Amino acid sequence: MNSSQYFGYPKLWQEKVPQMAFRVPSLLHLVLAFSALHMALMRPDEAHRYERLADAHHALGVPPVTRLIRDINKENAPILFIASNLICISTFARRPAPGHLLIIAEGSEVPWLNLFRGVRFVIETMGVEAIFRPLGSMGACFQAGNYSHLQCDTKPVLWEAHFESLSSLVSESEPSEQETYRYELESLSTCFSAAFGTVETARKMDGSHFKSVTRWLYDLHDDYITCLQGKQTTALIILAHFMVALRSIEHGPFGRGWSWHVLKEIKGLLDIQDISWLTWPIEQVKEWDHLSGH
Repeated sequence: MNSSQYFGYPKLWQEKVPQMAFRVPSLLHLVLAFSALHMALMRPDEAHRYERLADAHHALGVPPVTRLIRDINKENAPILFIASNLICISTFARRPAPGHLLIIAEGSEVPWLNLFRGVRFVIETMGVEAIFRPLGSMGACFQAGNYSHLQCDTKPVLWEAHFESLSSLVSESEPSEQETYRYELESLSTCFSAAFGTVETARKMDGSHFKSVTRWLYDLHDDYITCLQGKQTTALIILAHFMVALRSIEHGPFGRGWSWHVLKEIKGLLDIQDISWLTWPIEQVKEWDHLSGH
């Protein structure tokens, strides 16, 4: 399993995680599902066969792991954390499907969202050590957030002025939804600030970039997911802007195409008078493509 190509920390993913998986059958299925998806990327001519194999293991692994959320404790917290990462990263490894908006698919939330809630609950109630202490020194390294193995192309992203316009859009949305959108926009602003810096302190992408981007997904609130399921305009536009950050962590065959796919799906859901809100994220994703030669 070459998951360190995506996650980093070879010893954690090539030694510790397989050891855990042999003790926990559901986790083993998720490891095998991810391995099959990796093979699908490496052998495009056999992609459909490996994708079917991944689907079979995924179907066997997800339900038992999801049931852990009903009884989260310090013993199963590390399993939940590893499983949520495997399921989430497996989503990026798959080819985007029609109707899939990364966070929701055909109106339903994706499985890893509920697992992320479980991880967030563990951190809030038991502390982050409940997840990483059982993983030993390798867990401590993972917690530190060194993702220097991900070689990201670098480009400045001047986002602050545009986010001020988004704030005005939030103020014009339905009063009952404004608090939800303000929280998500503030959370996304924190994501962009950590990932790209600000006008005053532009940030060069370093080993923490991957963690800065994916943190927004961990912090998503249920009310926002509900708004996305209802195809609410402001919710869709906020998600479209996250695609700029997502594109910055698409590398090699992994994840490539997801940002464009979601933007096109959102464009198809918006009324014609709202499509102009996609101009900035589309321009930014195009610049990333140009930088990486695509």
